[in-house]
Amino acid sequence: MTPRRTPVATANRTITAQEAVLCVPPQVQDTPVSRLPNPTWAATSPEYRHALFSAAQGGHIGCIELLLRATGRPLAEFANEHDELCEKMLCAAARGGHIDVPSLLLDDPQLQLDVNAQGFGAVSNGSALHIAATRGDTALTKILVDRYGADVDLAADESFRKCPYEIAARAGHTETLKFLLSVSAREDAVTNAFHSASRGAQLGIMAWLVARYGAKLPP
Repeated sequence: MTPRRTPVATANRTITAQEAVLCVPPQVQDTPVSRLPNPTWAATSPEYRHALFSAAQGGHIGCIELLLRATGRPLAEFANEHDELCEKMLCAAARGGHIDVPSLLLDDPQLQLDVNAQGFGAVSNGSALHIAATRGDTALTKILVDRYGADVDLAADESFRKCPYEIAARAGHTETLKFLLSVSAREDAVTNAFHSASRGAQLGIMAWLVARYGAKLPP
């Protein structure tokens, strides 16, 4: 069955929610959001909420603004709804390596989104920071920690209860690991990272840990 396509009116023609997410039509790309018409969309419809999620997943800030404009509802109004859409958007954006979307969500004073939110099934095996560590996304890792206070010592609900630095070590992401260890408050962080690197056969990480933290490692 072909999914129903919800239209959005523009000055020249009508586009669908899917096209809005992809930002395909030139008139959508070139028209400021504030000047777009204000069609009525059902914010509770699965298609609309999937479009918001897909826009976050793709890092399309302009499309998120367009979709919100279509209903006139701020993101904060979605925070109290049962499916935790905003948390899923945060994790999806982190998985795609998109810095702007997490900033949009976490900077919203009305939304008050928990940067350490985790446990959304297929969307995430941890928080946004766990996802950034898995990808070796050092830039996003630093922003989540330095700007938004993400907990580097938080064990994931899944992934065998690993902290972000353990995940980075096992995946072989040296620069991300260096930063995470520099801000960790746990005395066993280096040892745990070493064990994770060993399990992942990351010889380069292990050699760096020995050279940098030899005294903190077990004999």
